[in-house]
Amino acid sequence: MTPSSLCRHCGTPFHPTPSEPEFCCAGCSFVHGMITAGGFEKFYDLKGGATLLPAGGTVLLQPETDWARLAQLESEAAAGEEAQTVEAAFDIQGVSCIGCVWLIESAFARKSGGVRCIVDPSRGVITLNWCRGLFDLADFVRTLASFGYRITAHQEGGGETSTGVSGMKLGLCGGMALNAMAFTLPRYAGMEASSDLAGIFE
Repeated sequence: MTPSSLCRHCGTPFHPTPSEPEFCCAGCSFVHGMITAGGFEKFYDLKGGATLLPAGGTVLLQPETDWARLAQLESEAAAGEEAQTVEAAFDIQGVSCIGCVWLIESAFARKSGGVRCIVDPSRGVITLNWCRGLFDLADFVRTLASFGYRITAHQEGGGETSTGVSGMKLGLCGGMALNAMAFTLPRYAGMEASSDLAGIFE
């Protein structure tokens, strides 16, 4: 039997083949390609040794975005005609490490009209603030889908009644907090700004 390796994207153990020696599935290969092509390699530095869920084949499919166009129109209408910026919250799936939060917020920062993006992993909610007439929510939904994250219309209280889901989210928050501490500790321990490793901990 072929020795087990770790998927280059998600870190899941798998048995490599001659046709696919680095990734556990086509989805992970695709997402890794999107991350590197976009210059988001810092995601892997922040992810560290965390194991993600394999991206799977669904990441290769285009997400349905009609709801996003409608949600943007409704949010802008609710904000009033004189409002230059609009804010709305949506549910998000697939956030599993601090690297995910960084990747999502960095992708948003590149979008025209994007003002602010806040990801709350404990609730599975993403809050977006954008400039009216400049931002394209449907385009952002497609971008995140290519990285393995799914945005849907926000359901108030959705999933919070499940003890298992709440426990998982609590563990995720704790893990992310420890991950963040690990990246700030070297500076407090006296790492020089000129160090070759300093860029990783920014």
